[in-house]
Amino acid sequence: MEIVPGTGKRKLSKEALDENPSPADETQNSESAVKRRNISRTCIHEVAFPDDFSSSNNESIHGTLENPIYVGKMAKTYPFELDPFQRVSIACLERNESVLVSAHTSAGKTAVAEYAIAMSFRDKQRVIYTSPLKALSNQKYRELNQEFSDVGLMTGDVTLSPHASCLVMTTEILRGMLYRGTELLKEVAWVIFDEIHYMKDRERGVVWEESIIFLPPAIKMVFLSATMSNATEFAEWICKLHKQPCHVVYTDFRPTPLQHYVFPVGGSGLYLVVDENEQFKEDNFAKLQETFTKQKNQVDGHRNVKASSRIAKGGTASAGSDIYKIVKMIMERKFQPVIIFSFSRRECEQHAMSMAKLDFNTEEERDVVEQVFKNAILCLSEEDRNLPAIQLMLPLLQRGIAVHHSGLLPIIKELVELLFQEGLVKALFATETVKVREGGTDWGWGVVVNVVKKPPSGAGSLQPALAASRGSSYLVDTLLNCSLGSSDNGSRQKPFPPCPGERSEMHVVPVPLHLISGISNIRISFPPDLRPAEARQTVLLAVQELHKKFPHGLPRLNPVKDMGINDPELTELVHKFEELEQKLAAHPLHESTQTEKQYQWFQRKAQLNHEIQLLKSKMRDSQLQKFRDELKNRSRVLKRLGHIDADSVVQLKGRAACLIDTGDELLVTELMFNGTFNDLDPHQAVALASCFIPGDKSSDQVFSRIELAKPLQQLQDSARKIAEIQRECKLDINVEEYVEATVRPYLMDVIYCWSKGATFAEVIEMTDIFEGSIIRLARRLDEFLNQLKAAAHAVGEINLEKKFESGTESLRRGIMFANSLYL
Repeated sequence: MEIVPGTGKRKLSKEALDENPSPADETQNSESAVKRRNISRTCIHEVAFPDDFSSSNNESIHGTLENPIYVGKMAKTYPFELDPFQRVSIACLERNESVLVSAHTSAGKTAVAEYAIAMSFRDKQRVIYTSPLKALSNQKYRELNQEFSDVGLMTGDVTLSPHASCLVMTTEILRGMLYRGTELLKEVAWVIFDEIHYMKDRERGVVWEESIIFLPPAIKMVFLSATMSNATEFAEWICKLHKQPCHVVYTDFRPTPLQHYVFPVGGSGLYLVVDENEQFKEDNFAKLQETFTKQKNQVDGHRNVKASSRIAKGGTASAGSDIYKIVKMIMERKFQPVIIFSFSRRECEQHAMSMAKLDFNTEEERDVVEQVFKNAILCLSEEDRNLPAIQLMLPLLQRGIAVHHSGLLPIIKELVELLFQEGLVKALFATETVKVREGGTDWGWGVVVNVVKKPPSGAGSLQPALAASRGSSYLVDTLLNCSLGSSDNGSRQKPFPPCPGERSEMHVVPVPLHLISGISNIRISFPPDLRPAEARQTVLLAVQELHKKFPHGLPRLNPVKDMGINDPELTELVHKFEELEQKLAAHPLHESTQTEKQYQWFQRKAQLNHEIQLLKSKMRDSQLQKFRDELKNRSRVLKRLGHIDADSVVQLKGRAACLIDTGDELLVTELMFNGTFNDLDPHQAVALASCFIPGDKSSDQVFSRIELAKPLQQLQDSARKIAEIQRECKLDINVEEYVEATVRPYLMDVIYCWSKGATFAEVIEMTDIFEGSIIRLARRLDEFLNQLKAAAHAVGEINLEKKFESGTESLRRGIMFANSLYL
């Protein structure tokens, strides 16, 4: 595999691409020539490809591998001018090659995905669009169905038009298809992975890895992501895996200008600290610091205020008061809509309730909200419509205020998203889970409520004196002679030295202390105000004169002679340093005419020695060897538990375990084969199965009813037994931690009562866990029961299969499984 560092990596601006306009661009009218910011719309393109790769594309239409440009007929046109990253991405798609598109939210990545779908429709092929969450899949299905009509949905909960040309599904559904094998994949040309950065998630990332690994080589992929730090490494992995090129198209341009304001605690105004051109406002920051000093005592006085009712542990009355001031000020200045982010779900609700005196909607908008709200809840029973979580939301929504977090009822979350998109919600209190649709619309403000100050990287494990000595926390503002053409990404100037003869100018650059190799004892005077370019140029002239005066280099600062430091240890070090310099000057190589070449040979030798040491270290600590050892140990576990025989042939128990994805397959099959499930009725079996589903922890102590106490004890005993076997087989495992992680009985009673016919209003009174979290667990439990049913069928346990089927039927009712508003 090869990465092309020179021709393969290029930076494209809008002006450069305008030399090769696409047909869609030619349809644009003069209104597209809007006033643009100083920051240019640029993108960076890279490509990874196999060594023996040869392209069959016509270069006159598709450009080259390193410079893809498409000038043919477009599969889809757009009512707006495409940005450079969109044009390059589309050119890569038309080459029938995989592409990773990395850009900020709202930059327009969806346009690239839509083009891949349009290409598949044009070429009479099928396409799969995957997203990490069911809610996002539902939302994307609605959007794509409006655009293309021939769209289906598969999320586990819902299956619509499974034979459609474009299928929207969760990534877990795609992985299941790949495991089981399906004729559908033979007709698929493209798979679009939205939010591919989920692959970094420790728990769920394996789903993306396995899906990508097992995709047939003929299928090409589109990866959409927010900005990624290892995009090139990812493309290399795809190239090596599927023996095909993978392009990377990256931009950090923001179509919506971003300004940073700060509201000081206890203050009464906003301070602009970074403008839309990413310029830091020092004057405003200085004024801000003054307010912090004035307000310090007031902040200290509010720290012990206790929260009450449904309020987050970290929430304070003072914080609520400040949020009220900020929101009111934003609305008065007509800057709505505003999103207020908080990292606590309960705190979101607290802040929203504190807005009781504010009303942001007109009478007409209030009527529209009420009508939409009533239509949305028609799918619920009369009893569910009267739930407090639903009734209390309408007055807030009518005033243009809403809450959005993962603990809300799904129907309320979707309703809030729809109202926000229509401009009927002006102030949205949300956790980081809110999904703002992509596009060119300015979505307004995002105010961070909580900020955590982190220590310098790695300093936490060092002694204070050692950490300080490294100087990593110091920056030295230094006037440096910089190239006029220094530019990293079009939005922020990255300084680098000028080439010989190139025009340059002086700039103040913050330099980490450890990068400074020496200090001269010469001091020069410079103007008090360095902001004018002329003032900085006078300093450049002065430095140039010094170089003429000292052709052999500027004299270094001597800490003993020039600074008067008489510390004996330092004096000895300076003396040794001077001796070494004299020895270097007296060495025969100092007079050699081939010094530069000899230095290169020596550097090469040192580099090779360093690489040898690294390889030896890798051989000693080979990760592959660790994997081999772990594999042997896990094989011993499987043999001890009866999943495979002495010849590593999969047994009946192992075949059942292969069908379990959601829970711990070793523990699940142990319960199936030791008869635990056989002794339970369907309601008890469903309740016990709920312990395998990850979810929110309850702060209440778990008291299982009599019918569930024995099954729960059997589950914990089985988990402890499996953990001990793994430890005996030399796997690094803590028995009690394993039991706690795999057995989660927090909603066992709730699921049991719901299965037996209790109302939702009754079961939510049994726990302090959010309503939305209960529903999310119930829906994942439904998937898990289907897996258990399939496992029971595979091993011929007909009665157990019927028991799990009955359990599924007892769950699927009411608000727990209400249809999505997006469908």
